[in-house]
Amino acid sequence: MKKIAAVATIVVFACAIVAGFAADNQKLIVGVWKFDMGGGFSGVAEYKADGTFTQKIGKMTISGKYTVKGAALTTDAQGQKTVFTIVSITAKEMVQKRGDGKTMKFTR
Repeated sequence: MKKIAAVATIVVFACAIVAGFAADNQKLIVGVWKFDMGGGFSGVAEYKADGTFTQKIGKMTISGKYTVKGAALTTDAQGQKTVFTIVSITAKEMVQKRGDGKTMKFTR
C-alpha cells in the first residue's frame, strides 16, 4: 500500500511540473524575438498574448495564429500548420526544434 501511495505522489508531482512548464511556455513566448537562420537570413517574430503572431524575414511577412501546449508550439499561417518543439525558454532566450530536427535560437 505504501508503494502505491509513493507512486501516486510521484505521478501527481510530475504532472504538476509539466503543467507549470506548459503555463510558463505560454507566458514566456509572448513578445518580440530576434533570430538568425544562417546564410545571411535573420528575422523578427512577435507572439502576442491573443494567440496571433507575425514573423518578418527581410521583406517577407508571415502572420497567423499560434498555440502552445506543453513544449509544442503550433503555428497556423494561411492554413499551413507547423509544429515546433520548445527545447528551452527563458525571459531572454528561446530554442526551438523544427520538424527537420534543426534547432533555432531566438533572443530578445
